[in-house]
Amino acid sequence: LGSENPRALYLCATLAAKDESTVKDAEKLLEKTTVNSRLHHLLGDFLTKMNRPIDACHQYRLESLVTWKLLFELYRLYR
Repeated sequence: LGSENPRALYLCATLAAKDESTVKDAEKLLEKTTVNSRLHHLLGDFLTKMNRPIDACHQYRLESLVTWKLLFELYRLYR
């Protein structure tokens, strides 16, 4: 999302925000989560190539967890 598609990030933040004043906060939260999720995915890919499938699975699970935490945080902040 983020650096690859700033328009998508902005649109997601706009939808998540209560009003115009909270769009930037939602955008920062989305950007941080996207970066964290991507890092876990890249680490999982690296561990797979290093023949460490159990460690790779753990990183892929963390990637999903980061995404779910984002959804919960957005719901909590902007409901």
